[in-house]
Amino acid sequence: MKKLLGVVLVIGAAVMLWPRTHDENLVYDRLWVDHMPRSETDRFELFAALTEQPIGIFQASSVWQGEWELFRHEGAGDGKLLIIYPQSGKRERAAYKARTCREQGFDYCLELDASHGAKRYYSQKGWELRSIDQIQSLAKKALRQ
Repeated sequence: MKKLLGVVLVIGAAVMLWPRTHDENLVYDRLWVDHMPRSETDRFELFAALTEQPIGIFQASSVWQGEWELFRHEGAGDGKLLIIYPQSGKRERAAYKARTCREQGFDYCLELDASHGAKRYYSQKGWELRSIDQIQSLAKKALRQ
């Protein structure tokens, strides 16, 4: 009986810790924001990296003004992303940690160590992406919430 209780406790602890573990694939094909904008003029950071076409975006904007830079990327499955900025020709290896979380009303957290954008991003269920066109559509929808 004690062994069974011990096994149940170990399995329960693993299940409780599972949502907080690092997920290599979670960073891709998802819209990430540093925070939900509080007004039309509140600037926020957006990040996305697609796998269908290895392209991504860093965007800093409000409803009324913004800047963005597209990039190409390669993932090595080692928690790092090789980012190539075609406009400048610059390249960098950006470390990331993506995981499920329950912070600030979001379902996912991303820590990204890149020369562009924020260091911490958040995402929600339903913010999955299939194409670059979806990024703009979901960003507009997020602004209305």
